[in-house]
Amino acid sequence: AEQRRQKNPKEIRSTSTVMQTELRSIDNRDFEKTKESLEERKQQMEEESKTLQQEMEDRLQEEAEEYEKRLEALQDTTNRVDAALGRAAVAMEESDARRKS
Repeated sequence: AEQRRQKNPKEIRSTSTVMQTELRSIDNRDFEKTKESLEERKQQMEEESKTLQQEMEDRLQEEAEEYEKRLEALQDTTNRVDAALGRAAVAMEESDARRKS
């Protein structure tokens, strides 16, 4: 009985050590899986970020081109209005000059 008592604590310690080693191994595997999963997610997020950035740049470029076209159209309209006003002013001056003479 005395030998069993002396052996039993050793067996318990041995079993405990084996279990701790197994738990560490499981923890390490879980850590590696988690790390890999996080690295994959990070890669996905970086790719999504690049895609979104490119889409935003494309959209901004399209909007800039559209505003440039609108600005050119407004400038053209302004030039035509200025020319029409100039012609009207000349016509009025000529009309006034004919009336006076």
